[in-house]
Amino acid sequence: MREAVRRFLFAQLQAKPIKFLGVGEKTDALEPFHPERVASRILGMGDVISLIEEIEHKVDRDEAEKLAKKT
Repeated sequence: MREAVRRFLFAQLQAKPIKFLGVGEKTDALEPFHPERVASRILGMGDVISLIEEIEHKVDRDEAEKLAKKT
């Protein structure tokens, strides 16, 4: 996360907006940059919104409804 803070500060000095944040080593590890979410991660408050978005992306809604009906 220190790298994210460093890049954020550098971008502020350059007056250019940050569009994406790298969370891994490869290009498939890019995620949209949301400053409030990064700030909450830095402060140790977590990022529930990103977690929910990731789950929605990975889980098929129809399959989840079928599983919910079975219980």
